Amino acid sequence: MNPSAEMLAYVKRNLCLNGIEIIYLENIHEQCKTQRAKILKRLEELRNINVDLTNAQNPAVITRRETLAATAAAVVLESICKVNKQPISSTRTRQVNSTSTRPPSPPDPIHQYRSKYP
Repeated sequence: MNPSAEMLAYVKRNLCLNGIEIIYLENIHEQCKTQRAKILKRLEELRNINVDLTNAQNPAVITRRETLAATAAAVVLESICKVNKQPISSTRTRQVNSTSTRPPSPPDPIHQYRSKYP
């Protein structure tokens, strides 16, 4: 079992996901694996192209920069596919709207005329 599959199994067994369906996570995981496979296949194609590297005018020459970019994309996608090890907090935080303005409440009629000091 690969590490990302192990993490997905851990999430299934041990974490409360606050309403996120496990099936949704599985679909994302499968999509990431598919995209990663496509990128790695294309990278292999780029590496296997047999061209004359001495001819700089040849548009079929794959530059080192393009190869590095494809490698970097594969690494980034692989890191996205990994499930985060940190548990999802089950506590919800209340959002306070700081822009709302409420007029102050009127003073209580009984205490309206009472002095602060006796």
